[in-house]
Amino acid sequence: MNLRRTLLLAVVVSVAAAACGSAADRPSPRADAATACSDDHMLVFGGIDQRGALQVPRNDGWILSVAEGTWTPLPPPPAERLGLTAIWDGERFVLVGAVENRGPKVLEDGSETRDLRYTYEAAAYDPEAGTWTALPPAPIDGNGPIGLAADGTGTLIVYPDTRGFPVDNAAIWDGAAWTTIPAPPERPVMVFGLDAGFLAVGLGTVYRLDAAASVWEPAARLPEGFAAITGPVRTATGFVIPGAPTVRISVPELDISEGAPLELDWVDAVRTDGTTVVAVDTFNGRLAVTDEDVSQWSYQDIPVRGIRASSVCFVGGRLVVFGGQDQSDPSTLRSTDTLWIETVP
Repeated sequence: MNLRRTLLLAVVVSVAAAACGSAADRPSPRADAATACSDDHMLVFGGIDQRGALQVPRNDGWILSVAEGTWTPLPPPPAERLGLTAIWDGERFVLVGAVENRGPKVLEDGSETRDLRYTYEAAAYDPEAGTWTALPPAPIDGNGPIGLAADGTGTLIVYPDTRGFPVDNAAIWDGAAWTTIPAPPERPVMVFGLDAGFLAVGLGTVYRLDAAASVWEPAARLPEGFAAITGPVRTATGFVIPGAPTVRISVPELDISEGAPLELDWVDAVRTDGTTVVAVDTFNGRLAVTDEDVSQWSYQDIPVRGIRASSVCFVGGRLVVFGGQDQSDPSTLRSTDTLWIETVP
């Protein structure tokens, strides 16, 4: 693959102003923000501003015009929410879920942890109108983190994506109301929207949702011994699961083929614009690029390094990395407001 690239924009903003809060024209430093990507914009909402041992939660949202490299602040949401999951449904940015920290909790062995309670409020932001719409809470039974998928028709699914948490069901939003359905059979799992429908990719099996019967049906098996490095991404013709080897699943046939292994020491994010797939290691400053056939990965250095938990989008051939936790010096952990945009041909 030709890796000649044109640097469109590289903005490195000093994080020395972190203690002063948000600048007027950009988000304040933050990591672990809810992130979603449309065809030409990136949304970031919330996150944590790390200042050494101090963690400052954020409850503001911003939209980045990728072509112009400029930020626009969002109006306040219907209610304060922390720990959200975000997605673009084809017309609106939808945010679901929240985390409430109820303070310290003492475990049976005497150790102390945080008492976190997950809730499932929902809201949608229309970038054309510039307005929020409050949605009914997702009817999730349990307490744990969730994933969010959209099929491009306005239908969404909220589902438990992490093992070890008591969450017993998933829910579908049809644009007017939520319907409770069974959770996918495996965890960890990632769910993806088809052209009206959903697939769930587990550790060893791919499931197709029969929405009418509310059943996840086994549809394909992943190769024996396959080890995924990170979750799958949806391309124009199927799914790519980076690993050793990388696995490609075609749709609608669900034929499985093996491609070149991904060789990165750390993977912060895998993204696709439909035809090109990128894997980003913002800690070691490395980028891997392949096409949807995954015949080979090409590698290059990037100027973003020492960073984890950043917001990443791949929009119209442009890779966008914003924020994250600067771990280059473990003695002075802090969040950053670095913005880096580069064309990946």
